[in-house]
Amino acid sequence: MTTLSMVIALAVSACGGGGGGGPVVGPTGSSGAATGVVTGLGSVIVNGVRFDDGTALIRDDSGATRTRSDLKLGMVVDVTSGPISPGSGDTLGAATATRVQYGSSIKGPVTARNLVAGTLTVLGQTITVPAGVAFDGYPSGLGGVAINDLIEVHALFDPTTQTFRGTRIEKAASLAECKVVGVAQSVDRTARSFVIRSLGLSYTAGATLNGLNNATTVKVRMPYTPGLGCGTSAVTEVSALTSSPAEGAQAELDGFITDYIGNTSFKVNGLPVRAGTAITGLGNGVRVEVEGTVQSGVLVASRVELRSGAVSDDRIRLYGVPSTAA
Repeated sequence: MTTLSMVIALAVSACGGGGGGGPVVGPTGSSGAATGVVTGLGSVIVNGVRFDDGTALIRDDSGATRTRSDLKLGMVVDVTSGPISPGSGDTLGAATATRVQYGSSIKGPVTARNLVAGTLTVLGQTITVPAGVAFDGYPSGLGGVAINDLIEVHALFDPTTQTFRGTRIEKAASLAECKVVGVAQSVDRTARSFVIRSLGLSYTAGATLNGLNNATTVKVRMPYTPGLGCGTSAVTEVSALTSSPAEGAQAELDGFITDYIGNTSFKVNGLPVRAGTAITGLGNGVRVEVEGTVQSGVLVASRVELRSGAVSDDRIRLYGVPSTAA
């Protein structure tokens, strides 16, 4: 399903702006980058750009090498590519992907389901499940999800409200681990403990820690034991989540605003953004798609698009050779 959006073209010096069905791309750089929801396959489509992934290195968030067939609708991915050619009208932008990395936000047992509010709770975290979410293993959608089901959730995370907007939900027969994304608080290195929202966590002496600090958005891994659940007192890995496209890259980010200073200065997915003119409707917790060029570690925006819903506003597109039944 499509969702409502409002496109705001920014008059940015040295950056192009405009409208149209495809993305507006600023000056051609030597590389491209995108973070967002997969809305098409055949070539992977993210944020209105068709990335040819035929020769791309594809990895999951544990670093394991995967294949194109592992990419699914509704996954949130990071794409590194060559220069992005602009789209026009109904024609998508295009680029050749060199790397695609994907990973879910939450793995664990369902502890609550609210059909009226359209939410799930896993590991103490609230997941909004709006229309258009991709389900795997649940033909009837949210209504088929049961308490204690093991699920893997792909989602966009809002650090301001510490909630998730689901984009893909998969039923799991079993889990090798539990996982959760969130903002670390009450970090106590002596006690080897911290909190994500209401979830108390402790890490083992040999845990891998990368960027565990108060107010940092992190991904946490812990063991899962059938019959016992997630090992919240035995966290094995903590890693900070940041977005760092290469200098000069054309970048497209889909995420929630944090560190809002004013309508021309904020962050998306941890990356500083600078818009050339003041625009309305922005603030912490607002979902946006921002595109522009990375200059000195700042994304200089050529377009900001206010977003709503769980999936991209682009139609779902599938590319490939059609087959016929024998």
